[in-house]
Amino acid sequence: DADAFLRSPKGNCFVVDTKSNKGGVFFDGSVLKRRYGRQVHEFNNGKDLLRAVRGQAGTLKDIKRVRYVQPILCFTRANLEEIKQDQKLGGVYVVGAATLVSLLKQLDKS
Repeated sequence: DADAFLRSPKGNCFVVDTKSNKGGVFFDGSVLKRRYGRQVHEFNNGKDLLRAVRGQAGTLKDIKRVRYVQPILCFTRANLEEIKQDQKLGGVYVVGAATLVSLLKQLDKS
């Protein structure tokens, strides 16, 4: 269910899963959750989005027969609350749409 598989000219591979949820998104120490005002909600009946995109990366690694696929979760409309977009959460970069391209460029330098 990945939205994009990218391979850079340097051979680095990425899977990008995009989410169009509104409201705030925060990390509670183990999973990502949504916030609307004061109400906190889980994603899709408790779905662990970080685990899901890691699974997508693992599957694509096997299908594409590459050494590593970096999982990225990109929120196109949500406000990321206290999430450092240049650091991984459970092995996954969590970014807003405005940050995605700069992150990919940064990661491709290594």
